[in-house]
Amino acid sequence: MIAIASLLLKSTSVADDNSVVIQLRYQARPPFLELESGKLGGVCGSAATRVLEAAGIPFTLVENPPYRQLALLKTGDHYDCSVGWLRIPERENLYQYSLPICDDGAWLIVGRKGKVDKTIIDAKDVLRNQNLTIVNRKNYSFGKEVDAMIRRFKTNIIYIDNAEITPQMFEMIRTGRADYTFVSSWEFEYLLRRFKWAATDFVVIHPQDVTPSSPRHIICSKKVPSDVMMKINETISKMGPAAKTEFK
Repeated sequence: MIAIASLLLKSTSVADDNSVVIQLRYQARPPFLELESGKLGGVCGSAATRVLEAAGIPFTLVENPPYRQLALLKTGDHYDCSVGWLRIPERENLYQYSLPICDDGAWLIVGRKGKVDKTIIDAKDVLRNQNLTIVNRKNYSFGKEVDAMIRRFKTNIIYIDNAEITPQMFEMIRTGRADYTFVSSWEFEYLLRRFKWAATDFVVIHPQDVTPSSPRHIICSKKVPSDVMMKINETISKMGPAAKTEFK
């Protein structure tokens, strides 16, 4: 009887997992996330799509601002996941993380000409300068190293929330409403191509005291069953480099 009950419980668990449909939440942020013919594309979006499809996990796409995504995942009321998030201590206990699904290339400091010293080689020497103001998206991270330095030096920071934020941040730097920001090399290259800006319009620094590349993950609410998370991670491990998308 115990064996039969155990078998029935296991069967129910499998059936429940198979009935899980992930609500994959995103906001367009090329080149990482963009909608392409109804499918989630971009460096991180394409990778997540490939993994979920290979793992046989059904999902639907839902577009939300980043702060809304984090709030919904935090409540844990639904089978919610989101793509392309850095792993930072403040989020460790709030969400379930997949293995790395993509990365953002090398971090760059992009600053205003005539205001940011182009001879600087360390991020800390920019972040500790109280005469400079950094700009970032609301609820976004620059990675745990830079975030920690911002807290340590009490860096002057402006947060903005907009449908297409990075171009607005660059325009704020160009027009003197902010002095600098951090951006991945892939995103910087994409923006230069799209908006026909030149790298020489800005001061570009490759900080030597910041890890060159930061892995990004799928994060999910605590309601998503552990078996589903295990299946996602097993698929990422099995696919290896094939799970990732190269930025071109």
